[in-house]
Amino acid sequence: MCIRDSINAEYGNNETITRMSSCRVCTFYHGDSEDATALVIGRTKRWIVRHHRGPKAPMCGWLLVDPLRHCASPADFDEDEQREFGAVVALAQKVVLAVTGCDRVYSISFGEATPHTHVHLVPRVAGDTDTESWAVADYYRAVAAGTRAAVSDDDVKATIAKARDVWTALLGDNKALERE
Repeated sequence: MCIRDSINAEYGNNETITRMSSCRVCTFYHGDSEDATALVIGRTKRWIVRHHRGPKAPMCGWLLVDPLRHCASPADFDEDEQREFGAVVALAQKVVLAVTGCDRVYSISFGEATPHTHVHLVPRVAGDTDTESWAVADYYRAVAAGTRAAVSDDDVKATIAKARDVWTALLGDNKALERE
């Protein structure tokens, strides 16, 4: 079942899940994309955590946190989204740490290319100058331009499988997030 079908089953035409036809994130989740389902690590009632989209995934463990409802920025969050935002980002960061073994996780959100809030969670490994500070943006651009190799689809799939297990274990009895 694609994400759209599960959203429609959960919410029907409920106005709490608004979407914009011109938004790439909304189209990704509310369209017929089986790709969206394949990338999802975990969901709550208001949030989806997914792996960076291939075939140009810059590195394994590069996750994104997206609200289901179209929000151009956190300023547009409703009270429930505001309350859960920190909890879902923290949980997703723990997944990145567990799956990649990185030293820390960068949280980046610009919203220029796609005006739908999405937070990039980027693994940072000490001593790897390619993922140090703003160099990670150059790393990303090099993969997008094809001048640096993306990670393999098989590696991404293996990372997603591990991340789903970690997500499920960590979500456990987390009281801060409403289940889907």
